[in-house]
Amino acid sequence: MNKKDDPSQVLTKRATIRYTEPEYKLVKAKAESSGKGFSDYCREVTIKGYIQAVRNGRELNEIREFKSILIQYKSNFSRISNLIQNSDPGLHNEILKLKNSLQLLIEKIRL
Repeated sequence: MNKKDDPSQVLTKRATIRYTEPEYKLVKAKAESSGKGFSDYCREVTIKGYIQAVRNGRELNEIREFKSILIQYKSNFSRISNLIQNSDPGLHNEILKLKNSLQLLIEKIRL
């Protein structure tokens, strides 16, 4: 969507921040390394408190591979848990906890 199509997305307010020369260079370098423009970087840091860095293709592929490995581990732990469910309920519960923690990690990975 074009910002002109949505009036609430048009940047109309301005704020001034003063930096020392070393601070300015540091913020400028961080903005460049994050893949964002200086204004976008400053706006995102002040609103969210952190920066979601722009990922390159290689990093995305590594993250996807890591996510698929986690999914395989979760599936394997589910199978193991089902096999020992009747013989050792305590171990079954521990494996379920591990499987659930893997599921939470999988859900946190955003692409």
